[in-house]
Amino acid sequence: MSTIRAEVKDTLSPALSRAASSVLVEARRLVNREGLRLAGKVQEHLKARGIYDTGELRKSVIQREYAGHDFVFSEVGTNSRYAEAVHEGRKPGTWVPADPLIEWVRRRVKQGRFTLATPKGKRRKRGAKLSVKDQEMRGIAFAIRAKIHQRGIQGRPFMDEVHAREEAGIRARIGQGLFVATRKAVRGE
Repeated sequence: MSTIRAEVKDTLSPALSRAASSVLVEARRLVNREGLRLAGKVQEHLKARGIYDTGELRKSVIQREYAGHDFVFSEVGTNSRYAEAVHEGRKPGTWVPADPLIEWVRRRVKQGRFTLATPKGKRRKRGAKLSVKDQEMRGIAFAIRAKIHQRGIQGRPFMDEVHAREEAGIRARIGQGLFVATRKAVRGE
């Protein structure tokens, strides 16, 4: 009687094991590059949508990479104190801090966006802390504050918008890069 024999041998596993470290290095490079790219896109989006005043929010957008033995990920975020309020908005019934609003009005006055009527010849009394102009700016700020308390502020989800728009491209670029890196590593190139 004759015997038919077929043997299937796994020759890919040893090559993949040898390739793992070089592929992980490439994965870290790709994820870091895409994280930096996404942070730049968020900054561009903030400027294009007019979501800036002093530029602090845009400058505060950062990317961090986290890597371990078997994982790597990149986080894009901001440490700005008001980023959450801009992103999520404010519900009616919440009070915004007065001092940042007063400074916001002061910047608008200097830029010529608000015109304040200060009577001519009006002088500041000795020991007075606020000039008429400062009192008017405070009045505007408190009126805005009351309106925000009444109506709230609609959120501008800048992070979500950019991430949703860029996610497919990020996945494709990382996937293609890992495919090429794995193929090169297995071939020994």
